[in-house]
Amino acid sequence: MKTNRYSIIIIAFLSIVLYSCSIEEEFHFNSDFSGHYSFRFDYSELKVLDTSGIAGDEMSKGYEEMVTELQKIDGISNIVINSDDNIGSVEVEYDFSSIDAINQANYNNETQSYTKFFTLSGKKLSFKADFSEELEEYKDPSMDDEELLKNIESFIDYTITIRFEKNIKVLDLQNFSKIDDHTLLLKLNEASLEKASAFNVKVK
Repeated sequence: MKTNRYSIIIIAFLSIVLYSCSIEEEFHFNSDFSGHYSFRFDYSELKVLDTSGIAGDEMSKGYEEMVTELQKIDGISNIVINSDDNIGSVEVEYDFSSIDAINQANYNNETQSYTKFFTLSGKKLSFKADFSEELEEYKDPSMDDEELLKNIESFIDYTITIRFEKNIKVLDLQNFSKIDDHTLLLKLNEASLEKASAFNVKVK
């Protein structure tokens, strides 16, 4: 497996499916649609079972390459990675100057696709997240699709939070929930893995 920023996401995705690990992603948008991104991955359960240390080694190798790739993207700055391989946790944070910059940070060169993609039109921001490729890559051949999704729903702990500096008006939500006038939340489960999750909002 190539050790880049996608390796960490894929290892994280596999880990939450199999080992009850957790991921928290957060996008915070300023009024001009620049903002801040954070990614928190708790893989302590995986560390307990991974006596060989292979997963930890893959994560460690990926950190440096993640920084290198992010530094190549115009509009990505203030990259910070804090990791503790002893307890099994990693936090990644960076600022983005535009929608294009955050989209480029979510582009997978290997599959030539976006796992997450934002579209801005005036004050309207839409978003789509599709994890079907990651799910397909790690399908258990001994399970049918329904069994796999039920297994994931039982163990998965993966949330995506979208925060806005200004109030928003919701135009459409698919699997997302509106928490308040500034915040949307997606908690991945069977429904949000079977089909793409999306939102369309107008920022006031």
